[in-house]
Amino acid sequence: MADGEFWGTQTDLAERIDLSQGAVSQMVGKGIFQPEARGRYDLHACTVAYIQHLRAQAAGRMLNPESALSLESERARLAKEQADAKAMENAVTRGELIPAADVGSTWEQICNEIKRVLLAMPADTAPLLGGKKTTAQIESILRDRVQEALEALSGADVDVERDDDGSDPGS
Repeated sequence: MADGEFWGTQTDLAERIDLSQGAVSQMVGKGIFQPEARGRYDLHACTVAYIQHLRAQAAGRMLNPESALSLESERARLAKEQADAKAMENAVTRGELIPAADVGSTWEQICNEIKRVLLAMPADTAPLLGGKKTTAQIESILRDRVQEALEALSGADVDVERDDDGSDPGS
């Protein structure tokens, strides 16, 4: 082959490796094909670069690892997700985790009970305050009523019903 046959334009390169002119331009933009002097391309070097690019794609890797995930990293991510899923499944089986819906439902019941007890305090306490003349007497009665309310709330029975399979029957 004569020396001139190793150099060509983007059009020559596109014909040599059976790509469209636009595909060659994209690869030039990505740095896969590097022009030499005056926009000419080393056809042999570009062919080798194209083969390397195709091999990297087939292996699940791109030439720029910062911009694309590799097959190995995707496999590792999948393995981690599978291990995490199994760990969560085991934690649920051991009773260490409960569904978020159950937590929300239970907190709603707790808040409703607190609200009920606090809203009942003024009506329950008002008769006890009649005739009290000192702030200390009133404060003592209010403190006792708050303490009673807290004790009642700490013993409040809030239950989340479960089906035989451990799921909430309301869902």
